[in-house]
This record gives sequence, structure tokens and C-alpha cells, in this order.
Amino acid sequence: MSEQKNKWSFPHKNYGLIIIVVLFLFITAFLLSWHINGDLYVTDEQDDNSVIEDNSNILFRTVYSCGHEVEQCLENVPETLEGFTFKGLTKERLKINLPPDWDVSSFSPGDVVLIRTKDIPCQECSELKYIGIYEDRIAIYQGERPHGVLKEITDFEVKEIYREELKEGIPFSTEEEKKRILESYTS
Repeated sequence: MSEQKNKWSFPHKNYGLIIIVVLFLFITAFLLSWHINGDLYVTDEQDDNSVIEDNSNILFRTVYSCGHEVEQCLENVPETLEGFTFKGLTKERLKINLPPDWDVSSFSPGDVVLIRTKDIPCQECSELKYIGIYEDRIAIYQGERPHGVLKEITDFEVKEIYREELKEGIPFSTEEEKKRILESYTS
């Protein structure tokens, strides 16, 4: 009886070894090129030698709960950073030395942006007031309509005829105006 040839065997005994060597070289070349190309892209985290210079632009950004942002430059430093020395700091040293409510948004030797978030409305929105609805009662809100902060819940229930107007919010600026609006919507 003649031996049946295995259909999966290679005609040459060293083909298996050759394939393994070629795969090894291919993977090594891929990893080496990936490592070399990866070093070409320098990010802020990798550039630990960058420091803030005398002529660096430093911008302070405050984001308020109303969604508004206020930006200040170095000439108008927020009071929590008064007396703070920026020159010569790296990004990591800056992060360590900042007050807890501040963070580094972006950092390069020429431009630094510091950011903080406040859970209060900005000055402009804090002066805005409106009458709206809270759980079927007429309520007083502070801030921009319709996303203000609830300040007071009245004893007055919302009448269906006024529901849509109150849902949108009715702005007022003085206590007298507030009383007048409340009287007209509750009588």
C-alpha cells in the first residue's frame, strides 16, 4: 500500500520555519516603525521642558452655571490668583500650585489657558429674575429664562389660562413689578 500524502504538508520541510521567521521580521519591523513614528508627535504631556515665559499670554476663563464664560487676561488677574508667580513654571508645576478651583485647559510656552467652573450664574444673569412654575405653583427664579435657579415658591397655584406664559417665564426687575405681575396672575 502506498503512503497517502498529507494535503497540508509543505513540499519543502523548512517552509514552516521560513514562515515563522518572516512573520517575526514583519512584526518586529512594524513595532519598530510604530515606536519611531510615535516619538515624532510631541504632546503637552511629553513636553515637560516647556515653561511659562515673561511674554507668555495667560488667559483666565470662568464658566458659570448659566453657561456664560468670562475671560480675563494677565492684567486683570482673578482675586484667587493675585500674587501668583507664573514665570518659569512647567505645566505640571502649574497644576500643583494652582488653587483647587482652577485647572490648566491648555499649555504651551507662548499661551496658557486656565479654567474654573462656578456653580453660580454670571453677574449679568444673577441680576435677571422671572416668574415661572414649580410643581404647579407660581415660583420666583433668578437667572436666564427658562434655566434659572429657583429662589422662592409662592402659595399660588398656576391657573390653566396662564400656564404657557408662566412656563416660558415672565421677567421682572423690581419688587414692585414682581408684586404687580403676581397680582395679575393670581386674581
